[in-house]
Amino acid sequence: MDTTFEQYKNMLLKLAWSFHRSSGKELEELISESFVAYCEAVESFSPEKQTCLSTWIYHCVKNHLITWTQKQPFSLGGEVDFEIITNEIEGQFEFLEGLSIMSRDAQSICQMVLDSPAVLQKAEITQSLLGQRWSWKRIRGGIKEIRLHLQEA
Repeated sequence: MDTTFEQYKNMLLKLAWSFHRSSGKELEELISESFVAYCEAVESFSPEKQTCLSTWIYHCVKNHLITWTQKQPFSLGGEVDFEIITNEIEGQFEFLEGLSIMSRDAQSICQMVLDSPAVLQKAEITQSLLGQRWSWKRIRGGIKEIRLHLQEA
C-alpha cells in the first residue's frame, strides 16, 4: 500500500480546524492529535474491511479528536478578564473554579455568556441555542444547572 502523508494532510488540517472552531481547543494541539490519529489509522487499516482508505482515515481521525477533546479539561480559552464588583471575591473565584465540574452543556452556555460583549437576556441565549439545534430539554437542563451552581456559590 503506497500511502503518502501529503495526500491526506489537507483533510487532517481541515478536521483539526473544525474541532478548533467548535471546541475552542488549541489548533496546534488538534493538528498534532490528528497526525497521531492518522498514523494509527494507516497502521490499523485492512483492505478486508471493504472500505476506502481515505474514509477509514477520516473516521478514525474524527473519532480520535472527539475522544481527545472530551478528555481535555474545560477552558475559558486563555486568560479571563473580569471586573470584581462586589466584596464577595471568594464567591466569584468559587464560581469560576466550579465551571469545570458542570456538564458540557452548562459550560457551553456559560462560555456564550462570558464571550458576549453585551449582557445577554435568557431569551437571547435560548434563541441562539435553538439556532444551534439544541432541544428545549437540553437548554432548560443547562440553565437549571447554572442557576443551582450560582445559588451554591
